[in-house]
Amino acid sequence: MVRKQKNGVIRPHNCNEYFCRVCKITVKDGHKCTMQVYVDKKLKGKEGKGDGQSENLGSKTTKKITETPHKYIFFDFETIQETGTHVPYLCVAQMVCELCLSEPFEEECQSCEEKQVVFKGVETKRQFCEWLLSPKRRNATCIAHNLKGFDGYFILQHLYDNGVVPNIITNGAKVMSIEVLRNGIRCIDSINFLPMSLASLPKTFGIEELKKGYFPHLFNTSENQNYVGPLPDSSYYSPDSMKTEKRAEFFKWYEEEKKKDYLFDLQKELLMYCISDVDILRRCCLLFRSIFMSITVRPKNYINDDDSEQEGCRPTKDQGVDPFRNCITIITIASACNLVFRRIFKATFYSYFTNQKQKNYSHAALEWLHYESRKRGKYITHAQNEGEEKIGPYRVDGFAQEGKIIFAYQGCFWHGCLKFYYEDTIHTVNQKPKGLMIPCSMNIL
Repeated sequence: MVRKQKNGVIRPHNCNEYFCRVCKITVKDGHKCTMQVYVDKKLKGKEGKGDGQSENLGSKTTKKITETPHKYIFFDFETIQETGTHVPYLCVAQMVCELCLSEPFEEECQSCEEKQVVFKGVETKRQFCEWLLSPKRRNATCIAHNLKGFDGYFILQHLYDNGVVPNIITNGAKVMSIEVLRNGIRCIDSINFLPMSLASLPKTFGIEELKKGYFPHLFNTSENQNYVGPLPDSSYYSPDSMKTEKRAEFFKWYEEEKKKDYLFDLQKELLMYCISDVDILRRCCLLFRSIFMSITVRPKNYINDDDSEQEGCRPTKDQGVDPFRNCITIITIASACNLVFRRIFKATFYSYFTNQKQKNYSHAALEWLHYESRKRGKYITHAQNEGEEKIGPYRVDGFAQEGKIIFAYQGCFWHGCLKFYYEDTIHTVNQKPKGLMIPCSMNIL
């Protein structure tokens, strides 16, 4: 007998052998496999190139660029919601690359060219998405705070309107990540790595000069776009949706600004507010990335057996795990930590999976076996204690060693309980009407 694989390769069939999807090899019954060591395939033989993690993180941006460094784009939408539907009216995007992310943001970068872009007006969504999907942003990692609950849906809407079907990973109705295959753009949610409000990020990372301000989102309507005057009423800031401490801070700030006769320019304030949000997101995410990479560097004495077996593989300088791009499946802090474990720790020391298929068993059968055990005063082995006893090639529901008694629970399916089946229902195994079968109330033993 032969077995044809999906790739068309024909292999002889051997009994008691199967293909292990974890180890990627053909193994025999009883095989115990382990979580596999992660291999940095993109880093093999490509030391210092843009396809992997560049070693020029701290280099001057005036150096000649031989490979396109990876780009990180941070963005935020501001919307008008007077009709009950959020319509993007402003978007600020800030971009850094591996060459300039450790340099002051104000400095020019030969690779990034435009480091901050502002899109404004009713065409904001279209303009931003066209800019994002252009060839200059190829393979970039796009990050927004609360992408899964807000910003990501504007990108999805643009893609679907233009006939582009992305790869998405969802958690219920929430979009965890968006990947556009044609140019490698990948959008992820920073809240999956830093599960806190944007306003809490500066305090978390000890950046005192950054602070998220307040903006009257409900005041941002079509009629008020050119408003210049006193501060809008406090109700436009939605104070009732704030936590007690934040609400008290807001009213303190509001009263102070009102006493100063602060002149409120909606267009100016909206732009400043959005830029501030993106600036907080960019700085905190890059700091988180730097910390995460610094603590996930492989030890100097680490040897990857998988790497050593590859021909032409030369060692590269390890820089740790980039939580935002090291692996396409990393979309949460948990998946990033899992990658660190697979990448640094020897997986061959840990046996995680055994080839034991889960057996289905009846809850009613277990209750009956517990009852029989107490009634007879005998110890009965079953699925919930020592496992089902194997008699020859078969497993039995229950087995009492004392007296060598086998217990088999015949449920309503087998003896045609009329409470659940009609009399003329044909049994799928013995092809008899349910009404002719033994009533379920009859004792089996």
